[in-house]
Amino acid sequence: DSSPADRGGLKPPNVRVVDAAFPTLDVKRLIGRGGMGAVYEAFDTSLNRTVALKVLPPELASDPQFADRFLREAKAMALLNHPNVVHIYRAGEQDEFLYLLIEYVAGKNLRQLVRAEGPLSLNRCLNVLHQIAAGLAYAHERGVIHRDVKPENILVGADGLVKLADFGLAKLAVNNSLAMTLTRAHQALGTPHYMAPEQLERPDEVEEPADVFAFGVVAYELLTGRLPLGRFPDPSKINPRLHLRYDPVVIRCLETDHADRFANGGELLSALNAAGPNRTALTAALSEGLDP
Repeated sequence: DSSPADRGGLKPPNVRVVDAAFPTLDVKRLIGRGGMGAVYEAFDTSLNRTVALKVLPPELASDPQFADRFLREAKAMALLNHPNVVHIYRAGEQDEFLYLLIEYVAGKNLRQLVRAEGPLSLNRCLNVLHQIAAGLAYAHERGVIHRDVKPENILVGADGLVKLADFGLAKLAVNNSLAMTLTRAHQALGTPHYMAPEQLERPDEVEEPADVFAFGVVAYELLTGRLPLGRFPDPSKINPRLHLRYDPVVIRCLETDHADRFANGGELLSALNAAGPNRTALTAALSEGLDP
């Protein structure tokens, strides 16, 4: 997601400034930044729990384009209540900041996790992918299209629970009055390597299969360590420990024509479940005395 904030290197508000603006929060540290503001770890003294505070600074909050995106994220998250989706507690405006108060996930995003630990075990990869698909299935069932599925927006908790995060580009299909798409110049929104062809060519028409495509890129990258660029082999050709049953699932996600992919997260999750456990990898892990 490229934005003026990204390109201009918008400086996140100082922790002390944010802390002063939110009297019921003890704002501790900056934990993330991007084109849609900054995220801080905070302690909610009124409810006695650690939370994540996402703020849109005044210089962006005054821009209707950014304010609309921030509002869309709040409304998208408010529609969702699922273990594999980050929860939102409340949203509003405080001292010129637009803010979201959301669930704090003690862990790393998927990109950070792989960089820190190296390639994940195959069964751990499959567990992560099943959880991502479950979150997408739930979101799609409720009319929310994420439109920016990528490793940075997939949080993996220390407990192994995986959660979809950052719905700043979400499209709300359930209510056209809420489906605020940034189409001033038919702007393509997303992150290039994870964007479906139609997301680049016809951004106004992006539907659930675009999330399926992005899932396919994440899956291929997680299982093989490579992006599916150009003419790419089946994932099991690169990772022979992966059962052949998973190849058609991943490859179908990556079809150029959206009509050839799974129609939504529900179909994708069913296909993953039908592929069954990766018995080859499980047997190999057990024979090596490893934790599968």
